[in-house]
Amino acid sequence: MMELILPAALTLCIVIIALLQWRTNHHKLRLDLYDRRYKTYEAVMALLMALEEEVNLGGVDTSDAVRDFIRNTSSRHFLFKSDIDKFRDDLIDGAVNWRRKSEDEKEDWLSIHFEETPKIFRLYLYFGKL
Repeated sequence: MMELILPAALTLCIVIIALLQWRTNHHKLRLDLYDRRYKTYEAVMALLMALEEEVNLGGVDTSDAVRDFIRNTSSRHFLFKSDIDKFRDDLIDGAVNWRRKSEDEKEDWLSIHFEETPKIFRLYLYFGKL
């Protein structure tokens, strides 16, 4: 009888350990995905803040901020659906054409994008949905 119980108990322990390892790895994957997505969100906010600084201080060069944004969001294809691609393209277009906008257009554009950014990213940064 003991010869049957010991292998069964050992098998059960191995199965439990395997399940716990799988769950730990799954949570780590979710956390890693969150971290990568959050870096993209931070890059968006950094660009918007640089553009806002240019509006408030005037004459501030935003070309480095645009370059950093493009570089820091290059992996978005692997992390998000196409809505973030469209949003990113809109940000790049707005930033590249920034000097052509009037002050009112700049303020309106910034207001819209500061308001929309958390809404768009909320779907991807809500930890329960990862």
